[in-house]
Amino acid sequence: MIKKIFLFFVISLVLFSAKAYPDDSEKKLSITTKITYAQKYMWRGFDLQEGDPAIQPEIVLNFSGTGLYFGIWGNYAMDGQWHVWDEMDFYAGYLLTFNADKPYVMEIDASYTYYYFPNQHRDEDTQELALSLKLPKLIPKIGKTSLVPYSTLYYGWSPKGYDTFWIKLGADYKMQIPALLTEQKEQSLTLYVEAFYNDGYKPFETTPGWSYVAAGLRTVFELHGISFIPNVNYQRTLKGSVNEDKNVFWYTFGISYYF
Repeated sequence: MIKKIFLFFVISLVLFSAKAYPDDSEKKLSITTKITYAQKYMWRGFDLQEGDPAIQPEIVLNFSGTGLYFGIWGNYAMDGQWHVWDEMDFYAGYLLTFNADKPYVMEIDASYTYYYFPNQHRDEDTQELALSLKLPKLIPKIGKTSLVPYSTLYYGWSPKGYDTFWIKLGADYKMQIPALLTEQKEQSLTLYVEAFYNDGYKPFETTPGWSYVAAGLRTVFELHGISFIPNVNYQRTLKGSVNEDKNVFWYTFGISYYF
């Protein structure tokens, strides 16, 4: 039933986008490339490589003016023992904005992801539908600071019959800070806080409920068209079946180029 609801939302948003962006002359293709060093591969509360680092490349094709995007994201372990679980995720989605000139503007993102594990049997591959909602103007700005709440619903399934439903609730607090590089005109610091609920993730035998709360701090340094993105994170585990450690700290560092 949940799967049918997600499919209904995705199809409805795709059909709406065709009406919302009828002028093909406005469509422009942009490409964003990114490579990230992750001290730990943290995924929805799980430390998937038991503290070992990974390299995570990504490329995104964005058709500006349509809301349509496609991307490929990968995870490659730096410790050879984890290469059997190297990963490539293929995803596509629509990002739509409703009531853009109103205080109750809504940004809705409907997406599909195929999780591919090239060194595993195809039964390990999984698929997922996601529906995200962001309310960028719900809380009025104070000066140059903003607080933006967001939520995402996920539904995933696999050939092994592992169907899982996730809920993410969170908020971004963004503030302007003096640019630390002379070449950069503006710089911001973003603090995020979010919590995850799962209905019992069978591969890891999790207990249904709110599994963890996470917080993090990130900024962007821009130099000659290249973005450098440091990010520090903390997780408070609420369910031992998600992570044995109650307190988890990790950081990531990304380099991105847009053209």
